[in-house]
Amino acid sequence: MNMKQQEKGKPKKTAVVLTCHNRREKTLACVRSLLMGAEDKLHFIIVDSGSTDGTKEALGRLSCSMELLCCPNDYFWNAGMRAGLGLVLEKKESFDHCLLVNDDVEFYPGAFSMLLQTLGAAEGVCIGAVQDASGRQSYGAVKKKSAH
Repeated sequence: MNMKQQEKGKPKKTAVVLTCHNRREKTLACVRSLLMGAEDKLHFIIVDSGSTDGTKEALGRLSCSMELLCCPNDYFWNAGMRAGLGLVLEKKESFDHCLLVNDDVEFYPGAFSMLLQTLGAAEGVCIGAVQDASGRQSYGAVKKKSAH
């Protein structure tokens, strides 16, 4: 439990911010993987950058706490995340944490609970690594030797 939770008693939700564009199945898989066992702890802020593949409609059918921001298709990841974080900052009293996610990431069962345990009473940043489908680490906190 972090300091804000201790002061106010009840833990608040974690804001989950992600940007998507025409990747309906990947985006749905990402959201669903986080929801397993953590439905009441999460509030999704999803920035849709002009999807035309039914992403917005499919997300709207999910039964979870969510805000869907519809933006122009030139927002891409950076502008989309900036818009999502702006909404988090406007409502910062509603959240204990903010999780930034790429929409093509699927979480292992229990990953969110483990993340909260890792944060513990500390306030700060927690960074996780990502694996591909074969289990090989594909991104996150690795020093690689460069040929340059």
